[in-house]
Amino acid sequence: MYVLLIYVAGAGLVAAAAAVLGRSGLAWFAIALGISFILALVLLLVLPLREPPRHAAAEARDEICLGCGEAARRDARICRSCRGEFREFPSAPPPAWLSSHSGTIARECPQCGLINEPGAMICACGRYLG
Repeated sequence: MYVLLIYVAGAGLVAAAAAVLGRSGLAWFAIALGISFILALVLLLVLPLREPPRHAAAEARDEICLGCGEAARRDARICRSCRGEFREFPSAPPPAWLSSHSGTIARECPQCGLINEPGAMICACGRYLG
């Protein structure tokens, strides 16, 4: 009984490894049940990758939504997760104005454009001003 349980658990591990490597987990589960799961795992690791792993695909995307943190394509205008808009920000830092009463610098928020009080660390929209 325990041998069967170990055999099915091993086939499940092969299926999980196949899914991470971009292959069909269900098909590799069936293959691992048909032949030894150890042999199926060796075969899976020897075969070349069909598509890049999921984490590499996320790194290939250039935009990160400021609202939800979801990765998006470079040419996206609206986030598909939270429907927030991607705005074009200048490559230079936002201009800073010198406050007349204290000599400290007021900062413009790069997300919403609000000019914050001198010394403010967090904008009213929630963005950290650093």
